[in-house]
Amino acid sequence: MAQNEAKVLYPGDVKGRPTIELRINSDGSNEAFLAPSGAAPIATGISLTEKSGKYFVYCRIRKKLMKFKPEEIVRQRTINWLVDELGYSEDHIGVEIGVVIGGLFTTNQQISLSMMMQRK
Repeated sequence: MAQNEAKVLYPGDVKGRPTIELRINSDGSNEAFLAPSGAAPIATGISLTEKSGKYFVYCRIRKKLMKFKPEEIVRQRTINWLVDELGYSEDHIGVEIGVVIGGLFTTNQQISLSMMMQRK
């Protein structure tokens, strides 16, 4: 892919969601952009890793590469905002936490993103 070229990774027009584009920066790095229909693309600050033609997103909470999915881009953008902009500790953020339903722990129903906060 050439510099300044955008590759569509997720065609959002299928379900009325923003399209996700991967753009190559002048330094060779890449960044995912949310491209809502009829609006300017939104930089996410999220870069992707390509392996064998598949894309992955690094999760700073789980400390591993996660398979590219549109919700993973939004989740990582939210995590970056909470930590980098609002100053929350990574130690107080959980991702895809199992829940207790009817007294039984299950990972079939998960909380996408949770935060633990202490009262002062």
